[in-house]
Amino acid sequence: MLHRRRWPTCRPFLALLVALAALLLAEQMAGRWGPARDPEFLAWRNQQQPRLIGLEQAGFKWTRMSDLIPPRRDGGPFRILLLGSSGIRGNGSVPFQSIPGHLQRLLNQEGIPVETINGGVPGSDSAQQLRMLREGLEKLDPDLVVHYGGNNEFFRLLIYKHQNPRWTAAAERARATLQHLALYRWLADAFQRPSPHLNMAGRHISDLPSTIAREDVPLVQGRYERNLVRMGEVCRERGVPLVLCSVAVNEVFPPKDPVRRFNVDPGPGSRAASGEGEQEELMKESCLRNPDRASAHHVYGLWLLREGRKQEAATHLSRAIELDPLPIRAMPSQNLCVQRAAAASGALFLDVPAGLRRVYGPVLGMEVFLSYGHLHPHANRVVAQDLARLLKSRGLLPEPTAPPRVGPDDPLDLEAFANSEDCAAGLRRQKVDPGLADRVLQGHVAFLRAEFDVAVEQYRRALHLAPERAILWRNLGHALAQDRQLDEAMRCWQEFLGRGGEDARLDDVLGAWQRPGALDDPSRHGGGETGSPDGPPPSEPSPGPARPEEPDRP
Repeated sequence: MLHRRRWPTCRPFLALLVALAALLLAEQMAGRWGPARDPEFLAWRNQQQPRLIGLEQAGFKWTRMSDLIPPRRDGGPFRILLLGSSGIRGNGSVPFQSIPGHLQRLLNQEGIPVETINGGVPGSDSAQQLRMLREGLEKLDPDLVVHYGGNNEFFRLLIYKHQNPRWTAAAERARATLQHLALYRWLADAFQRPSPHLNMAGRHISDLPSTIAREDVPLVQGRYERNLVRMGEVCRERGVPLVLCSVAVNEVFPPKDPVRRFNVDPGPGSRAASGEGEQEELMKESCLRNPDRASAHHVYGLWLLREGRKQEAATHLSRAIELDPLPIRAMPSQNLCVQRAAAASGALFLDVPAGLRRVYGPVLGMEVFLSYGHLHPHANRVVAQDLARLLKSRGLLPEPTAPPRVGPDDPLDLEAFANSEDCAAGLRRQKVDPGLADRVLQGHVAFLRAEFDVAVEQYRRALHLAPERAILWRNLGHALAQDRQLDEAMRCWQEFLGRGGEDARLDDVLGAWQRPGALDDPSRHGGGETGSPDGPPPSEPSPGPARPEEPDRP
């Protein structure tokens, strides 16, 4: 007898199908009403978004750091926008001694009509700089873009880990994968708690007890490289060449290692060193015994440096930085990130550390740096020279329109002010009247400290003593412009040019100022300013590492 075959009822299987159907329905509904996917990792979400452009006055734009930008015009100079953080800004130097300032002076001395715009914003990272790149391409219409940044990539993560001690890189990667699900984004948006508030006022980033773990580094560097690649793609879409520069780091500065000492602890069971040879063996042994400890490599590197073995020292000092990435540093492997990003996006690549080593030797130390990552003015000049050579070799610069002109620096000139000692020595060599020299030097120092009202007063006093010195009129104009007294600044620059001074950029600025209808512009005299209501902050005068702004709550 044949029995009809009966299908077994599988209630768990049916329940699973119903659950999957409910999840698919919830995913569809969440996709319609839930938040859009955020490609950033959680630690970098909702961070402050600094602007590149601040106020506008009488047709002139100002950068966020109070640099004057004349309107773009046909036949005007070749415009180069340089983006980055405090390294490109030139913290610790007057703007004219930064990389953009040196680049403009070098090319103008060769008769090449160039205008450089310093888009460095201290404390910014690559994602913020990518947003500023889009803003700059839209509002400034540059002919070329240069990016020099990377020291701040670990800033945000260090702060976030201090706020959220249980955070791990593995959990972050899992969260980034779940971000592709709309239902997860909707639930996370509803139930995720913000990070605890962290007040950074009066605190330095390196004072935080949180540290960057080895497993965090690929996450941060991957994000950095992706942002650089996107910069190249954005510039390529606009038909604007891009140069990506690797960032130099002060290798002599000690790492943020828990063991911060310069005498090697041989450890238990080791014999004490009785001679130089035995001391070196102990340091080698320490590096072998602690291959992942930055302090061991740093101590050995400094010892090799004192012994004159600079090539070997460079290897161990670079390894120390690689093992212990301070958030205010760029690691050697980040140079590879920049090189890969340039190759992937079609951008040009400039190896800044290699160029500095050609001039200063295999170890980059305090003769190159003001601090962790801010170069001395003469090192900024080396970078600008390498950049100029690269641009000329690729045919990216216009032809000279004037004969080259090179003359000795005038110690009265603010644009030549590198430091007080050199300036004072130059003033003595030229036998400048002591009263005039004192006023000028005080004005330069006040300008460096962003005390522009004090600089204006000192330069005015200097002009009372020597009104025939054309360069003093340009100094006063620079200080007045930074103090937002634009009308008075223009008059001073006119006086400088009328007394025989030469400055191609000021010629262009004054040409724009004297355009038809400018005299009737109500914003010319300080009224009717447009743009952001809070305006650009003053530049940071401190030669120390850039401090990030107080973070938003993710």
